[in-house]
Amino acid sequence: KTGSPNSIEKETNVSSRFTVIVPEAVSKFPTHCMSLAQHLKYSSKAMSRLTNMVKGKQALIIPGIVCLDTLAIADELDLPVYGSEPEVCHLYSTKSGSRRIFNAAGIDLPPGDYDIYNIQQLIESLANLITNNPFVEKWIIKLDCQFDGRGSFVFNTENIPCIYQVIHVNI
Repeated sequence: KTGSPNSIEKETNVSSRFTVIVPEAVSKFPTHCMSLAQHLKYSSKAMSRLTNMVKGKQALIIPGIVCLDTLAIADELDLPVYGSEPEVCHLYSTKSGSRRIFNAAGIDLPPGDYDIYNIQQLIESLANLITNNPFVEKWIIKLDCQFDGRGSFVFNTENIPCIYQVIHVNI
């Protein structure tokens, strides 16, 4: 069924408005974790079908995340991309980027740190945060390179034997 709930269109009308194109690179790289743009980049048949499909029509690419591969596909199809430059996307689409934006806007945030790039920085930052905020019992560590709840770790300060000495010094 398409259109209004009371009307039934012929299958040929529906199929002319909805097309699924599967890049052939999906079967060529089954074990590789690649984005759709990367698969398209290595799929000449799928790109030919897309080129013929959008030729002479108004179209644009709306990616989840803009990357260099997305821009390459857009150039090849001669289509605009709905999004900003990949460097800007990467800078502000991370957890650290979000904290940067909120800090710049003057929004109150819970204690935390961002732009941590190695384990030594993490240890030093966490030590500073715990020392300056001894009554916070749990700290959440989130990795910028993960999404959808992955790359998160809860650090409980109850496991630190000297935490009670820090609390008494700060009282």
